[in-house]
Amino acid sequence: MGANVEYFKKRLTEEIGEVASDQVLNTALEIFTYAPKKDNPERVLGLLYGLVQSGKTNIINMTTAIAIDNSFRLSIILTDRNNTLQTQTVGRSEDALCTPYIKKISELEKDDMGLLDIYVKTDGLVIISKKDPNDLEKLNIVLSNLSNIADIPTLIIDDEADAIGLNTKQRNEDSEHNVSTINAALVNLRDTFSTHLMLQVTATPQAIILQNDVDGGFHPEFVVLSKAGEGYVGIDEFFSDTNSLNYIRNVNLEEVQELKAIFDENVSVLPQGLLFSLNTFIVAGAIKILEEPNSPDNQFTYLSHISHSQQVHETLRVMIKIYIRDLTHALKIPTEHKIRTDILNGLNSAYEDVVQTCSSVPIFSEVLEAIEKNIASHDVLVVNSSPNGIRELNFNKRFNFVIGGNRLNRGITLPRLLVTYYGRSSNRPQIDTLFQHARMCGYRSKDLSVTRIFIPEELASIFATISDHDSRQRELIESGEFKSILYLDHDVVKPTRPSVIPTTVGIYKPGKSTFPKIPEFNKSKIELITTYIDTELSGLPRKEVISVDVSLASNILSRIPLVSAGSWNEKVICSYLNTYYVQKYSNEKINLIITEANVGLATSRGSQALGSILSPTTQDLANSSDPSIPLVILTRNPGVKPEWNDAPFWIPWFRFPDNESHVLFNVENF
Repeated sequence: MGANVEYFKKRLTEEIGEVASDQVLNTALEIFTYAPKKDNPERVLGLLYGLVQSGKTNIINMTTAIAIDNSFRLSIILTDRNNTLQTQTVGRSEDALCTPYIKKISELEKDDMGLLDIYVKTDGLVIISKKDPNDLEKLNIVLSNLSNIADIPTLIIDDEADAIGLNTKQRNEDSEHNVSTINAALVNLRDTFSTHLMLQVTATPQAIILQNDVDGGFHPEFVVLSKAGEGYVGIDEFFSDTNSLNYIRNVNLEEVQELKAIFDENVSVLPQGLLFSLNTFIVAGAIKILEEPNSPDNQFTYLSHISHSQQVHETLRVMIKIYIRDLTHALKIPTEHKIRTDILNGLNSAYEDVVQTCSSVPIFSEVLEAIEKNIASHDVLVVNSSPNGIRELNFNKRFNFVIGGNRLNRGITLPRLLVTYYGRSSNRPQIDTLFQHARMCGYRSKDLSVTRIFIPEELASIFATISDHDSRQRELIESGEFKSILYLDHDVVKPTRPSVIPTTVGIYKPGKSTFPKIPEFNKSKIELITTYIDTELSGLPRKEVISVDVSLASNILSRIPLVSAGSWNEKVICSYLNTYYVQKYSNEKINLIITEANVGLATSRGSQALGSILSPTTQDLANSSDPSIPLVILTRNPGVKPEWNDAPFWIPWFRFPDNESHVLFNVENF
C-alpha cells in the first residue's frame, strides 16, 4: 500500500472496523483496475452504483488515495451545488489523505501556480469544485495555467452525477443549442486530459443507464457496485412485505394535504398522525437514552419531509415548538396544565407501540422521567434554501427536530434518525428523487427497534416499488448483465426527469406485443437460417401453446435477420428473457406457438411494413396463453407472395407478461 492508502486505511479501521474498511478498500481497488495506464493515453468513464446513506464518500476518498499513490497526481472532485456539502467534502478529504494539497476551487484562483505544479509532480493535488458555472469556469482557468496539463494522468470524481451534469437539452430539436451549460463544461473538462479516469457516483443511476453510449457521452463503460457494510439498513428493510409492519405507520393522505394548506402559525392543534409521530420520537429517544446512559452520541433526529414550500416548513416549526412547550409544561408543572392527561395518553400510546418491537424497555414511568430530564436539550431546525434556513447543520441536542424540503434530497446525513414523517407527493413520481428522500437508510441497525416511518399508504406503496426496482437492477448488474435497460413499473414511477432522457429511449409495456417491421426475405441471406430454425423446431407440435426453454426461444429470436426492425429489438427481448425474467421468477420456461401463414406487406403513407401477422385462429391461441408468462409466436412464411423471393422465412412475434414491469431501453446502445 502507498502512503495515502495506508494512512486512510488505518484511520478508517479505527472508525468503522477492519471488515468494513477492507470492504471500502476492495471496492476502490476494483474501480482502479479500470484506470488507464499512465503511459497509455486513454479516457475511461465508469460508475460507482452506491446505496443511499451508505458511505460512498469513503470509497471516493479511498479511490483518490489509490490514484495519488499510483502516479495519478491530479484529482478533481465535483460536488453538488451546495456550499455546505462542498465544505464537508473538503474536510473529509483532508481527514482521509496525508500527502496532497487539497483546496476548493474558490481558494485556488489567486494561488501560486508554481506551487500547484510542484504538488502535481510530487505529492498530489486535489481540487474540489461545485458543479455550477462559476466554479467550473474557475476550474478551467486554474487548469489552463498548470504546466503540461494534457499529459497529467487525472482522476475525476463526479459525485451525484445523475443530479447535475447530464445534458438537460438533449430533447431540444434545435441542434445549435442542444447542450446544457454544465454538461458542456464537463465535456470540456474531460477533453482537457489525454489520460483520465472519470468516476460517476450515485445511488440513483437510472438517468445515467439510459444515456447514449457514444464517444464523449456519459454512459459508463463499467459499473462497480458498492456493498452494504455491517449494520447498514436499506430501503428494503422498511418497505418489504415482511418488515413493513414493524416500522411503517399509516398516515391519512388527507391529513398531509390539509397540513400543507395550513398557514396560520398560531394553530396548536396537531393532526393525529403528526402528533403520534412526535410522541413516538420523544419516547424512542428517551428509551435509547436510558439504554445508553453514557453514550457520546445520544443525539437523535426526527424528520418531517412533506413539502418543498418554505411556508409549510415555517408552519410546522411553530406547531412543533408549541407542542414541545405544552409537553414541557405538562411534565414540569403538572398541576397547572389543563391537557396534561391528553399529553400523557399520547405518550403512553407511543410507548405501547414502540414496545411491540423492543425486546426489553424501561417501564413507562421511567421513560416519562427521562423525557422530563432531557427535553430541554432540543432544537427545531428548518433545512431549506430560504435566508432563515439552517446553513451549517449541527445536531448537538438530545432531540433534534428537522423540517425541510429539497435541501434534504441529497448528501445530507441525519444522525440517529429515529422517526420520519413523510408526505412528499407528485403526479409524476421519479425513482431518483424519491430514493434520495430515503434519509432513513444508513448504518442504523442499532436503532431499528425504535425506528418508525409515518407515511400515507399510497406513498409507502411507491417506495416499495422503488425498492424492488433497485434490488432487481443491482442483481442484474452484479450478474454482469449491464446494459442500457431499466425494468420498472412505469405507470407507478418514472425513472428520472424527462429532460435528461435521450430521444432514443424506447419502452415496452406489460402485456403488449411487438414484431419486426420487415424481416429479411432475400433468398441468399435466409436459406441457412431458415433451415437452422426448421431443425431446431422439428418434432415440436404446431398450432398449439407449448412450454419451451427460454434458451431455445431466445436463441432463435437472436438469429432471425431483419430488413427493418421498427419497434422490434431482439437484443432487449432476449436480455429480458435470459436475465430479468429468469432471475426474478427462477423460471426458465416460456410459452411458444409455432404456426405457418402466407403473410404479405401492407403499405401505409408510402412505407411498407408487415400488417397483422396473426390469423384469427392464432390470435385465439395467443389469447388462451397465460398472460403472466412471456409468449413467443414463430410464423413460417412460405415466401410465395410477389413481394417475397419465393423462399420460406420465419417471422417472430413476442408478448410481454401483463403483470410485469415496463422495459425502458436506449435503442442506440444495441
